[in-house]
Amino acid sequence: ILFRPVSMMIPDYSRVAEVMLFSEGFQQAKSLSVKMVQLYKLASEQLSPQDHYDFGMRAIKSVLVMAGSLKRQRSDACEQDVLILAILDANIPKFLQDDVALFSDMLQDLFPAAEVVQSRNSEIQSAVRSVLEEHRLFHRSESQILKCQQLYQTLMIRFGVMVVGEAGTSKSTCLRALHAAVNLISSSSHMRRDQKQLLQTTKLHSLNPKAIDLHEIYGKFNTQTLEWFDGIVASVCREAMAAKSVEDKHDQSVNTSEEHHVDSNATFSGKSKPLFHWLHFDGPVDALWIENMNSVLDDSQTLCLQNNERLKLSSDRMRMLFEVSDLSSASPATISRCGMVYMSPSTVPLQSIAESYMARHWTEKHSALSAMGVLETICSYVSSSLVPAIDFIKSSGLQFVLKCQQICIVHTCMALIRGMINVHFSAILKAPPGDAELLLQRIVLWSVVWSVGGILNTEGKEACSGVYRMRH
Repeated sequence: ILFRPVSMMIPDYSRVAEVMLFSEGFQQAKSLSVKMVQLYKLASEQLSPQDHYDFGMRAIKSVLVMAGSLKRQRSDACEQDVLILAILDANIPKFLQDDVALFSDMLQDLFPAAEVVQSRNSEIQSAVRSVLEEHRLFHRSESQILKCQQLYQTLMIRFGVMVVGEAGTSKSTCLRALHAAVNLISSSSHMRRDQKQLLQTTKLHSLNPKAIDLHEIYGKFNTQTLEWFDGIVASVCREAMAAKSVEDKHDQSVNTSEEHHVDSNATFSGKSKPLFHWLHFDGPVDALWIENMNSVLDDSQTLCLQNNERLKLSSDRMRMLFEVSDLSSASPATISRCGMVYMSPSTVPLQSIAESYMARHWTEKHSALSAMGVLETICSYVSSSLVPAIDFIKSSGLQFVLKCQQICIVHTCMALIRGMINVHFSAILKAPPGDAELLLQRIVLWSVVWSVGGILNTEGKEACSGVYRMRH
């Protein structure tokens, strides 16, 4: 008697997608909706099971909204090509490398006549490349620049974005490089007030949610005075929305056709007044604090506080970013509300990491060695010695004494090389070209042996020793 039957139903995804496509102006909505829903069904069944994959209704809706935006920008383009472009831009950033090829095959089967490539924003790519070169960070890695481009595209269509990947896969570098690139573009171009493409002066707010208490994130009541004190998230949201309300009042007093000029002298540190805010959560995601963000990440975009206050947020003024290693503790409800960008260990090649390290630690003292081509010689030897050693460890299944990321091995090797060069600086400088090159080769080999062999167990050291003796 106490239990009453409740009837539940699964929505017709094809019908929902068809209605949304019609509302976005598509004429071939019926056939395209069926193919798209079938594609997502196949993807959920055949792609590898990953915590950050989601092919539900929210994912479909975000693609359809993006497709509508692309159709308005390209009114003469083929509707099928527009939808495929939206599907690629929304899904490729979150896929593992093996799943990209499988997803492309499924897409080709459902749309056999289509030949569409992912869109590229040359302005964003050139700005990111300039930022990476200025800070000497992986500037020769096109995959790193592509990931920044994908993060930008995902931010365009989602209010909340999660950057997922192991430690040392350049997640922070990607996010901060994009932030600097956006500020670089906004400071060097005339922005319109109606521009909504994130290319505005942006302020980045970073916090580790596991390093502070829950009340410091959202806020708390003072039990003595019953006063409410905002946490970091509530404070940043108020700041972003206050800036929006001030600008909205200013817009009413000026001609809407007047262009808005950002101070051309603004720097990355944000000397000009920020028009956009990124709230960056750099830490593990768990149900203790992330569930309170569900109302923020869905369509309502509302932050609900414990004092019964509801802060209405705007996608025109802020974004939520989460930098995590995995989503094993996140609920499906949270995952479905966010866009995903996956950073694989192969995003930045080991050679690029080595070149970046040496470029950042190459001081004026080493200028004489630069004229001799020492830096290029070192990077060449590292590429031919360290990279094969790490690949051999992977393929042979050798065990590390402790868990260690690839980037840590490279940094250890480069630090040893730098130390040995400082010790033998005068000898390298005075030696004949042939002897100097031989000395550099010995320094690199010694550093590779200690950086790789130092974290292997006894069996692994013996195996690596045998391989090195045969190759060198």
